[in-house]
Amino acid sequence: MKNSANRMTPDQQQIILALLSRSAAKSIGLVEGIKSYIKNHSQIYNRDWKREQQHADRISAFFQDNPFCHEISEERINSLIASEIAAGISKTTINRRRAFLKARFNKLFEWNYNAPKIRTKLFKEDRKTVFFSDDQVRKLLKSRLLTLKRYSHLKAFIIIALNTGMRKEEVLSLEWGQVDLKLKIITLPKTKTGTTQQVYINAPLCKFLKAQKKEVGYVVNREGFRVKCIKHSFKHLVEKEGLYRPGICPHTLRHTYASKLVQEGVDLKTVQEAMRHSSITTTMRYSHISEKHLRDAIEKAGR
Repeated sequence: MKNSANRMTPDQQQIILALLSRSAAKSIGLVEGIKSYIKNHSQIYNRDWKREQQHADRISAFFQDNPFCHEISEERINSLIASEIAAGISKTTINRRRAFLKARFNKLFEWNYNAPKIRTKLFKEDRKTVFFSDDQVRKLLKSRLLTLKRYSHLKAFIIIALNTGMRKEEVLSLEWGQVDLKLKIITLPKTKTGTTQQVYINAPLCKFLKAQKKEVGYVVNREGFRVKCIKHSFKHLVEKEGLYRPGICPHTLRHTYASKLVQEGVDLKTVQEAMRHSSITTTMRYSHISEKHLRDAIEKAGR
């Protein structure tokens, strides 16, 4: 009779096969690995892959000796982080860069390349949310700049973002075929979560869109062409109206939409649905606004 102790369980067999497979793993240089990740993963599955390309360029510039991926130690990653801090890069950006590097190494590992596991801790980020007040929104919309034809694309962007809370790329890529003014619904075929979602059109936005309505093309456009970047024109407008402060960017319009819902007494669960957040945790960043308005209401009720 054979000794049962010499027999391997199915789980043990899988472990042995995995070890043998890893022993045959290929080596790949950092720069080549990054290019492969961007081309074969980011460009296919991530609509915002150009931002990942920015992280890739910065990381590649730091590791000029182009080491093999498996040669990159925690010490070298910490050196990268130290150089970012010295250059004045924000903790949020450093965290995103580290997350990009970790995701890239994990994917290369899946593709049977030798790649390290990153365990460097994330920085605690300042999650302060910046948004426009009602008076600031009115000042923004009444700007003389938005009456000029060359800024018509910016006006459309701002009105859509303020009335829907849609993300920047969702607004810029919005086509008339996605807009149903009869049902007052905007259909987003590919969102941040990779799912098809719908956004309701309120009365002010419906009135604006009806005046702009076309059969085809981009809703936000410059002479019929898609607007690729809104950041600079938006910053110019905000600065011209004296509304700029640290943290202000096109995404501020999305925060402004959410904060307005909270100020109007909408519960956070409904705000989560309106913002299309996958987790209520993300929506909780607006809870302090709700608490402030409750305190203000209580003060007004004093006798």
